[in-house]
Amino acid sequence: VWNVVADGFGNNDPGSGREKGRRSMWDTIHPGRRWATALPNNELSVDEIWEKINHALAGDTTAFLSSEDQLAEAQSDDD
Repeated sequence: VWNVVADGFGNNDPGSGREKGRRSMWDTIHPGRRWATALPNNELSVDEIWEKINHALAGDTTAFLSSEDQLAEAQSDDD
């Protein structure tokens, strides 16, 4: 699950130029790494990340897709 569904496990303090990235899912649901609190929030809320993890653990393979890919798949299902 970690780094497949929820990225960021094992990340180190980003170097120069990478600090503009968003907070990882890991750092969003496991606050505590001081350097991560300086990063902009993740696009997903804590609840959305846990929902994605729970879906993956329940066998829902769409949980392994990026948010953009999940949206595209949902739109194609509507067609």
